[in-house]
Parts: sequence; structure tokens; C-alpha cells
Amino acid sequence: MYEIRKLNKEVINAIAAGEVIERPYSIVKELIENSIDAGAKNIEVHIDFENSINIKIVDDGAGIDEKYLGVSVDRHATSKLLNSNLYGVTTLGFRGEALYAIAAASKLTIISRTSNMSEAKKLIIKNNLKSEIIPTKGKLGTEVIVEEIFNNIPVRRKFMKSKTSEFNVIRSTIKKIAFSRPHICINYYENRKIKYLFTAGKKEKIIANRISEVLGDDFLQSSLYVKEVNKDFSIKGFIGIPTYNKPTWNDSIIVLNNRVIKDRVILGAIKAAYAGLISGIRFPVVSLFFDINPDNVDFNVHPTKSEVRILNRNIINAVLIKRIRYALKKAGLVNSVSFERNLINSFNSKSNIKETLDINFENTLNTFNKNYQYNDIRLESNKIEKRLGYAIAQINKMFIIAQSESKLILIDQHAAHERIVLEKIRN
Repeated sequence: MYEIRKLNKEVINAIAAGEVIERPYSIVKELIENSIDAGAKNIEVHIDFENSINIKIVDDGAGIDEKYLGVSVDRHATSKLLNSNLYGVTTLGFRGEALYAIAAASKLTIISRTSNMSEAKKLIIKNNLKSEIIPTKGKLGTEVIVEEIFNNIPVRRKFMKSKTSEFNVIRSTIKKIAFSRPHICINYYENRKIKYLFTAGKKEKIIANRISEVLGDDFLQSSLYVKEVNKDFSIKGFIGIPTYNKPTWNDSIIVLNNRVIKDRVILGAIKAAYAGLISGIRFPVVSLFFDINPDNVDFNVHPTKSEVRILNRNIINAVLIKRIRYALKKAGLVNSVSFERNLINSFNSKSNIKETLDINFENTLNTFNKNYQYNDIRLESNKIEKRLGYAIAQINKMFIIAQSESKLILIDQHAAHERIVLEKIRN
């Protein structure tokens, strides 16, 4: 049997850093959350990536008092857990490991000033060794600079992704945090160039403004508002219509008690709500806010706090599925803005096919107009809705061209048949 012994300090530090700091985006996430907890209204994020990634986060929050500056980078040191109750946590950070883990994985510089301090103070930590706290120039709030990331943990550095990949995941992280806090201005810079500018906007339009900034106008125009409120929890936000879908969940944002989370069970419930409306390999886009009694939520499951435990999860999932299905059913058959644009572009990009279709369709339409007027059409079944028009042509035995009073409609026969079968089963 091998000898049982305690790990040395260097190995313990490396393990702690690995638990919290997976990649550079983890550092960005932890530091922005610290700024939010400090009451910041304006946050700047600077990422420089040449030979290595350097990160700088500047905020106008409460700052760190000089007497606490050295303690702030110690393990399990936090100002956010006022008692031993881990189930009533309302701040984003509370474990007291973020700054400690970042310092263990990089060179860390903190410059901070509170309203009670006449000048800012600077602390540098490298190889877990603290410098003396010295006076420096600095505004009210905190500036954190992270350099030489993973230089002392070569295995972790070796598994970093490409520059493009690292930038993409950092962008996604910032967009999701910005969405969860629409009242906070967040400016994001890449290699000293502004990339995102998230503004607070007017109070009455603050949510719509942030959705437009984060997910784009296409999502805003191609989504439905859902809301469910009861005594134990509330759900509200926007769900994309079925034709506005993506190959991954990356564009979807789930916010629980003002914290962005990755919850596979909630995503599974959302996917189930779209069953029969979206292909199995495609995913809807949603932006949902969950407010649940803090006593019924445990964020202390994972070091990054992205996974949670929720009491009465089955009830919440059932309500979520029901609310989404009701909203989709009420909306009826509707296409997203981007879906219609892509469909039109696909026709325009195939000019030879378009010319053939123009000739065939014109001939078919002329024949149709000689024999029929739309208002004179008598459909055999009253169950056929006018919005699907009247079939006048077929393409490659795959698509039906139909005409209504004001639209040209293209119907996928295979998808239409699947829907008919589904409705028969439901009936």
C-alpha cells in the first residue's frame, strides 16, 4: 500500500486553480461577477492576446479597503457570506476562491480605492507571493490585471484553445452576463479595439434594449414573450419561434436568481417543449429569467457555480414546458425574419433554377388565372385554412407552390405530411 501523505502547498494551489479557472474565460467571468457584487454600474473588460492572454477588468464599484486588500487573495476569504447559510446566498460569488485561484494561476495585480480612501492602493501577487501594498493612481472602484496566465501550470496552458476559440468563449461569457444585468453598462475591448458596448438604456425599455444588443434584432422580432408567476417561483423571458433555431445551445441564455447557469435539465425541458416543431439536431434559442426562493436553490454544487440543485424541479419543468407550448400554439404558423431572408437568398443565388421556375410558374399561373379567380375557389373541406392558400404547382415532387390572396406560399410536402400524421395521432 502506498504511503498516505498530505499534498504540498504548490500542488494544493494548482488543484484549486484548476477547479475554478478552466480557461481564460473563467477568469473574466469571476472578475466581472466580483465587480457586480461590488455594486458597479460601469465595467470595462480589456483582453489582449498576442503571445499570451492578458486580462484587465475595471469597475466603479465600492472598491476594497486597504486593510482588506491583502486578505482578499487568501483562500476562503470572502465578504459575501455573512453567515454559515449556503442556501440563502444572493451574491454571485461567495466561496472566497476566485482571487486566490487566479493568483495561483497567473501574475495578479489589484488596484483599488474606496470612498473612504484618499488614494488608491496596489497589490501584486506572483507565484503566490504578495508584494507590499503601495499607493498608486486610481479611481473609485477596482482594477484587476491578470498576466502570465498558466505560466506556472504548463499542463493547463497546453490545453488552451486557439486565439479565435478563446476569444469566442470570452465573448459568449460577457454577452450572457450582460444579458443577466441589463442595468449595468459593460464595455468589452479586444486588442485595444471596442468589440461590444452594452448600454443601460431607458428604464422602460431596458430589457428589450439589452436583448437587441446581446442576441440581435432578428431574435427580438422572431421571439415570443412568456411569463408564469406563482408563490414559489416565476419564469419570464423570450422564446424563439421554431424556424429561428441554431445547431447548438450557445445562443440560449438561462438566468436563475440573476446568475447565468448551464442546466442540462432545464435545457432538456425546453427541447421537449419544441418536440415535433424542430429537428432533433437543431435547438431553439431562448432567453429566460427564473426567480426561485433562494432556500430552494443550492449553487454550492460546482466550483464555477454554473450547475445548481433545485427543489421541486419536476414542477418547475412541467410549468415551463406547458407555458412554452401554449405560447407556440397561440402564435400559430409563423416564420422568423432570418428564416424568410435565408429562403429568399437561396432562390436568388441559383439564377438558372430561378429562370426555369419563373417560366414554369408563369405558365402555370396564366393557366390558373384563366380558369379561376381566388374569390371563386370552393375548397372541398372547410377545415383547410385560407392561410395555406390554393395549390397551383409542384416542384420535383417535393414542394407545393400555393397562392393566397396576398402571398406566395412554399410548402415542404414531407414536413406537411409529418404534421398531418401528428395531428391524427393527437386527435
